[in-house]
Amino acid sequence: MAGCGDSENGVKKIYHALFVNEVEACALAGTETFEADAVLTLLHEKYPQTRLLLTAGSAGSYYLDAERRLFVPCEKVQAVDTTAAGDTYSGYFLAGLCSGSSVEDAMRLATKAAGIAVQRKGAAPSGLPPDSGAPGCADHKWRFAGV
Repeated sequence: MAGCGDSENGVKKIYHALFVNEVEACALAGTETFEADAVLTLLHEKYPQTRLLLTAGSAGSYYLDAERRLFVPCEKVQAVDTTAAGDTYSGYFLAGLCSGSSVEDAMRLATKAAGIAVQRKGAAPSGLPPDSGAPGCADHKWRFAGV
């Protein structure tokens, strides 16, 4: 990514969206203590043109851009393995946006999919089914079992 623009802590200033978990958000914000609203505010100050999506495990997910701040709580499930939860969340969030969903609806879809993923052991069984059609996310006919 050299030559793509200035960077700070490895984050290119040209990015329009930033997906981070709690640990990554704290590192980028320069704080050791996670408090979602404070960390989001710090990140927004550093990257004011960037849409921020922060996943916080069982606490839910947060979104912040220049116009709105959103929070979507997680559904309470019996987690077996959190492997692939973040990837599942990111994939379903982006697929929701690609299919025309609002940011909040895409967050809800992603939250539901990640909640299902953590109820399965291992990354492969928790991921998208092979016939999901996910690569062509313009076609939103695919569904994760139960989503």
